[in-house]
Amino acid sequence: MADKPETLEETQARLARVPQGATPPVPPSVPIAPVGPPPGTPYGPTAASPVDFAPPAAFPVPDRPDPYASAQPYAATGFAQPPTSIPLAPTPSRRPFAIAGVAFGVVALVIIAAVMAYNALSYADPTAEQPGDDPLSPGDEPVYSAEWQSFPGVSWTDPTVALEQASYEEVAAGLDAMATQFRDELTAEFGFAWSETYGTYSGLESNGYGGDSMLYYYDAGSWQGQVKLNDPGARERIFEIFSAIAVANGGEDVFLRNEIYADDPVQSRADFGAEQMDQQALWSFVDWFPELAGGTLSADVIDRNIPVDSTFDGDYMFSFDESSDTLWVSFYAYAGALLKAADREEYEAALEPYHGDYEP
Repeated sequence: MADKPETLEETQARLARVPQGATPPVPPSVPIAPVGPPPGTPYGPTAASPVDFAPPAAFPVPDRPDPYASAQPYAATGFAQPPTSIPLAPTPSRRPFAIAGVAFGVVALVIIAAVMAYNALSYADPTAEQPGDDPLSPGDEPVYSAEWQSFPGVSWTDPTVALEQASYEEVAAGLDAMATQFRDELTAEFGFAWSETYGTYSGLESNGYGGDSMLYYYDAGSWQGQVKLNDPGARERIFEIFSAIAVANGGEDVFLRNEIYADDPVQSRADFGAEQMDQQALWSFVDWFPELAGGTLSADVIDRNIPVDSTFDGDYMFSFDESSDTLWVSFYAYAGALLKAADREEYEAALEPYHGDYEP
């Protein structure tokens, strides 16, 4: 049977008999508690080493300074010497995670490099087909062969029409004459003062296949007239003058744009200022001239004496000033796909390789 543990009074009496500076003996009857995890745990005491133990060999413990080390000997402290080894919890290896991270980074870099290279090649060659591209999708600009890029006519239009209609010079002269007549008659009847919004200009039409055609467009320029006048019938009278000039020059039929939205009061208020035409401040009309290669003459007239709806924004073609003028008119003439007389033979020769075709 184990010896009976000493009482507190017996321990105090025994310690009082120990000389100063000596280590008090520990009675054999007092068991020393093991240090570390409880027995039976993965890192607890074993039969070979019930108290002083180390972690498994798979997790070697690095050399570390003894946390109990002191400049003063333990013997001088009056306390029992602590264990010479301290169990440490094993540190799991991070190597598998590091390898996985490196591999993931490499794969990501390879993917990014591939995408950058593909984009660079695509920009270098805009004609390169992209995944899922449909070369005939709406909005896409197809790339045509060099032969069709040199087509002398205009895409999807019979090029022989340009040979049969009036020449560029004839059409330009006809449009200029109509514009001048319209301006002069309005000046004579209403006293308009005129300013040129932009001048006459011309240029080559695109052939629609990635190149220039041999045909020209012609814009006779735009004019704006203004006068101070309080005449509710002025808009209708200007329309009559316009119609007479159009008929005299072979016009088809003057089209009054106000009639487009006759059944749409909301749009009528926004475009012309009111629902009913007799109350609309803005009148707009146009005519086509077959004898002038389908050229057009367009005019807009606005009477600022007439109140307009708050949604009205149809007067964008006018450049109003600070004057008190109330009646304003703006007009222009235009025609396209015109063949100059001097280019006729060259144009015919350029059409021969296409054998009458005008679509790729």
